[in-house]
Amino acid sequence: MLTNPRGILVFPTLSTLDGPPGNPADMEANARFTASIEIIGSMTVGGTFYGFTTATAALCAHTLVQTRAHRSRRRLAFLLAYVGVLWALGTVLIGGTSRVWLETYVINAASALEYPYVRAPAEGAAALVVNTAYWVILMLTDGAMIWRFKVVWSGSRFYRYLMVSPVLLYLVIIIPGFCVYVLSDSRSAWGPPDNVNLRLISAVTLSSFCLNVYATALIAGRLFVYRRRFRANWGTYHPAPR
Repeated sequence: MLTNPRGILVFPTLSTLDGPPGNPADMEANARFTASIEIIGSMTVGGTFYGFTTATAALCAHTLVQTRAHRSRRRLAFLLAYVGVLWALGTVLIGGTSRVWLETYVINAASALEYPYVRAPAEGAAALVVNTAYWVILMLTDGAMIWRFKVVWSGSRFYRYLMVSPVLLYLVIIIPGFCVYVLSDSRSAWGPPDNVNLRLISAVTLSSFCLNVYATALIAGRLFVYRRRFRANWGTYHPAPR
């Protein structure tokens, strides 16, 4: 983290990392180049994945409606609402992210591009909305992984032991995530690299990753074992693996 003479927290650009300051015009050009890369990168990647999630949400809703005969009205309404909420949160996330970069590099361009540094994204309601939406998305998606794990493993005698790790990881995601994304200031997830919240953000991200890997691996393993037993006992009684 660096500070300019006015005391604003700033990120170093390519010019400050490559060596001592040079021509002010070159440093300003580097600052603008860094800002453009951040804007284009975040919008391109975010927009692409938003398209994927929109298509996936539409496919899920279509499948649920087509197979509604297998579910009660209450269950169908719950699943459709779950898909709709996730899609709406994704929309809020990409829209809020766009607003954050707009406020930083367009509305407040005079201060955001003060060479030789690029300031951290501007504080405001948009950053708080993005942080909160991201936390709720984590809570819902990782909660769905635990529910899927429970459905597949609930009949096993090892279920109570295997369920401990996902629950602990989920608590790490929810509690510190709520503190850093919702309770903290609106720039907690956008601040400088040495921000004290960086450790909490890293813990939340790693916990979510480990939870998904753990649950997916054990679900796939149990289904694979069941498939092997089913094929080995074709036409006979084949109890679920325990």
